[in-house]
Amino acid sequence: MIGFTLALLLMMAPGALLVLLLKKTVDAWELAAGAFGLGVGGFTFLMFLLGIIGIPWQQWILISIALAVTATLAFFVWKRHRSGQGWKHPSRLIQIESPLAGKVTVAIVLLLFAAVAVSAMICTLYWPVYAWDALMMHHYRALVFHHFKGLEFGLYKDARPAYPLMMPLAHCLMMELGATEEKLLYPLFLLALLFMLIHLFKRLGALPAGVLAALLIGSTPELWRNATIAYPTLPGIVLVTFGWLYFYEWYFDPNRRLLFFAYLFCGLGAWARIEGVMWFALMFFAGGVLSFLRRRGKDWLIVVSFGLVLCASWPVYYVTVWKQPDSVATAKASLDFKPEQLVSKERWSVLADALSEHLHDLNSFGGFWLLAAVAVIFSLLRWNFFSLVQLAILFLGVLGTLAMVMVVDDPLVFWKILLRGGLRRLILYLVPLSSVLLATQWIPRGELSWSRFRGDAGKRQPD
Repeated sequence: MIGFTLALLLMMAPGALLVLLLKKTVDAWELAAGAFGLGVGGFTFLMFLLGIIGIPWQQWILISIALAVTATLAFFVWKRHRSGQGWKHPSRLIQIESPLAGKVTVAIVLLLFAAVAVSAMICTLYWPVYAWDALMMHHYRALVFHHFKGLEFGLYKDARPAYPLMMPLAHCLMMELGATEEKLLYPLFLLALLFMLIHLFKRLGALPAGVLAALLIGSTPELWRNATIAYPTLPGIVLVTFGWLYFYEWYFDPNRRLLFFAYLFCGLGAWARIEGVMWFALMFFAGGVLSFLRRRGKDWLIVVSFGLVLCASWPVYYVTVWKQPDSVATAKASLDFKPEQLVSKERWSVLADALSEHLHDLNSFGGFWLLAAVAVIFSLLRWNFFSLVQLAILFLGVLGTLAMVMVVDDPLVFWKILLRGGLRRLILYLVPLSSVLLATQWIPRGELSWSRFRGDAGKRQPD
């Protein structure tokens, strides 16, 4: 566990300092979740850049770079604090609950989610990795990276563009530091998601509503299962959800730093799983529309560029820099997009069967479908602008999910198996967003209105 702890500290320390440097208001929940998400995503992206320019991933080099980055960020954080611009505890955006209720709710949520996360950790420690893709596309890549100390030999001819390098590089870092418990990273993503939910609903003054979101997420067996098989679907879901939680917080507080973190985390979600690109495209569109409605288009243009770099880095590198002469052809052959399949009656029939199967699959989705339906019904009954935004995002997310499973093909996997398995994983991205939709119905209707959205400039937190 010493190597695992050291690797975790090397990743989380720069992540925590980056949160403190970029935000003027932060609480302990956001700091812990942001440090973990930015740490794992940011440090692996830094390893990716080092690999591109040919710097070997030797243990001493990685530790030295981590310490140098940490020291540099610590200096700037200290300098800003000395100048009187240090961070503060964020104020509540909505005042609707008592402090005692908030403390009791935090205790309940922690106990519920800790039980889920701890059970996942126990299973992760004592069960081997058995999922084929987890073994071949992630753990094997990490072993190759660890052996050759670089990027070039880790990309073999049959590599899939659907499998970016975030988690293989995280495994590689663990191996470089002598850790054998790299699978423990996955349950920690569940805990990080809990912390970010608490942060958001504390700011919204509706922490009891966070219990609803946590219960819905924690009672979804397929999410728990993804925390035990060392598969990057869960990290991708959590990072994309982080982005949307910051996006919703930005709705109530038009601080461009919140929008920056929204795009940053959504871009990291694409660095973990390629389907994150679809969610980033959706946030790109939604953020642009709402920013121009707020007359803050310039802010949007500035912050979206950082997420675009993260989102596009792996696809661009795969098809342009990889040294195989037929890289573009290989990418197309290994993950083929066929829009004409949208009119295939056979595919629509299989898709309908798969949806029906998942609707009745309590072992995978528990009560998600029922609670999601309740969330949609309540939001329609309490018609307001914020719920309309959330419903539009969910609706477009569903359309994007269906389109992806219909048009994506893989010559090495029978398309019916690919469609059913891909649909199950892509549906999981909807679970946290549906949970938040239901939980926000706790907030008074007037706080979710169009007038609040357009008239909140005076209530914004300082940049």
